[in-house]
Amino acid sequence: VGAVNRRTILGFDVSGSVPAGSTITGVDIEITEVMNQFGGSAPFSVHEVSQDWGEGISVAPGGQGGGGPANSGDVTWDSNFFGSSGWTTPGGDFDAVASATQTIAFGGMGTRTINSTAGLVADVQGWLDSPAANFGWVIKTDEAMGGAVSAYGSRESANPPQLTITFLPPTGPVAQNIPFGAGCTAPSGGSTLTLAGVGVPSLGNPGYTLQISGGAPSTLLEAVSLGFGASPIPIPLPTGGGCNFLLDPALLAGTLVPDPSRAVNLPIPNMPGLAGVSIFFQAIQIDGSLFILGSNGLEAFLGN
Repeated sequence: VGAVNRRTILGFDVSGSVPAGSTITGVDIEITEVMNQFGGSAPFSVHEVSQDWGEGISVAPGGQGGGGPANSGDVTWDSNFFGSSGWTTPGGDFDAVASATQTIAFGGMGTRTINSTAGLVADVQGWLDSPAANFGWVIKTDEAMGGAVSAYGSRESANPPQLTITFLPPTGPVAQNIPFGAGCTAPSGGSTLTLAGVGVPSLGNPGYTLQISGGAPSTLLEAVSLGFGASPIPIPLPTGGGCNFLLDPALLAGTLVPDPSRAVNLPIPNMPGLAGVSIFFQAIQIDGSLFILGSNGLEAFLGN
């Protein structure tokens, strides 16, 4: 916590609870007040967080209003992971524009509901379509009120925060990432070259990304091949070593160059005619000794 101010940070596993390709129509946040030193009410604002953060094992003593010593991995006022990394801005890195603002009553204990807004719906829809971007929300209130403290139950308590999501399930083909085949390792060492889809290839998803990981310790070239079919049988790559090309050469469509983070962003157009179409990908790498590696294959099945 800061010298005076306290903020609440919370997150929910959206993609593990709502079917991929669903359309979010409503989002309500419920928090339960378990302690307060203030009567009356104050405006609560909910802001989407832009960095990951952790949960340690710290427990504040007594009434908990004064906080407690931070443990490794805790989220604090200055740190998103205490002992290893800090927020860019003390108090948390989050969108300055609130996704929701609502006046909440203090005192009397019990559940408080922050009702659905277009901003909350947009946040949750984004997290469903791109789970890697889900860092939850910060909730803050009038930080000019001195001596006002209100505490809310965490997920370990008898009254954890609740997120109620209303959604329309997907219709037609359901977008999904389907890995196939196996990547290989260079004789020079390193680890297995791997290609994964980040988010789901749903129609209209601007954040769908291919992410490369692993491979040789040193690399001369790295690219992603794309096509519209997998090879019926793996095709050995020229330098051997159990590395194979997994796409159908007759159906190749091009090559993609990853960015410095080894990612390729592929926004999916919102075109209904693409539902049910599969695009096939494989990462190819040439190491410092000119050995050629191939990753696993990845089928991006476009849908809702």
